Amino acid sequence: MLLFYHATKKRLKTFRQLLVVKLEAVNKLFLAIYHASQATKPHAGVRIDGPFHGDSLVTSGILDQIIDFRNYQYASNHQHLINNGQYLIEKKMRIDERSFHFVAFAGDHIVGCVRLTPAPFELSSLHPEVKKLNHKYEYGGYLEISRLICASDRLPRSRVGERLLLSAGKWALVSNRRKGLFAITRGNNHRKFSKYGFCIQNDQPFSVATRAGAGYNIISATFRDITANVVKNLISVKTNNTPLISKRRI
Repeated sequence: MLLFYHATKKRLKTFRQLLVVKLEAVNKLFLAIYHASQATKPHAGVRIDGPFHGDSLVTSGILDQIIDFRNYQYASNHQHLINNGQYLIEKKMRIDERSFHFVAFAGDHIVGCVRLTPAPFELSSLHPEVKKLNHKYEYGGYLEISRLICASDRLPRSRVGERLLLSAGKWALVSNRRKGLFAITRGNNHRKFSKYGFCIQNDQPFSVATRAGAGYNIISATFRDITANVVKNLISVKTNNTPLISKRRI
């Protein structure tokens, strides 16, 4: 019995060591991808700062600047994200205050932002059909990625948005030890995330009472999926000035 105990203990120790080595390897790979993306300097005058916790941004006044920037960008094409119903959900759940924000600056001006939010998620308040998914993400080590927006009138969106996503993903994996990310998308927007390994999780598109229109989907990916897909895209990069992430859908 004593021999069995020591043998089992030794196996568990070896297993834990293998897990640590594996996690460190994934972390190093993601870091290599992140630094490779930063080295391309898609916009030399733009810097990515973060993470900033929402509560600290309240006292500095930067959160108000982020919200004003988002509302300005949403006023033309995404008014469903700034209506009274959505405002009440965000206020009640203190989503911005609880979130970690990444911000793109050109000089002193905000030109892009994204936030990562821990549980509880707004998903539980949007539609009864997706409550099952909310439970999966709330207890599965996920963060919700939302409010990714870049200045449409100042800089090409895709490269700044890409850098924001990579910065947020790097932090969530390396510093926060999270399993993955999920997001709520509308229409065909989920296709923009497919190259990172995100897949639709709900059976049918659904509608949200507080938002206009229909065709909402929940997408998610583990960091294993994200890393694998980014590596595939890196392999497809040529030696010329083609984008770091290829245009083709994986």
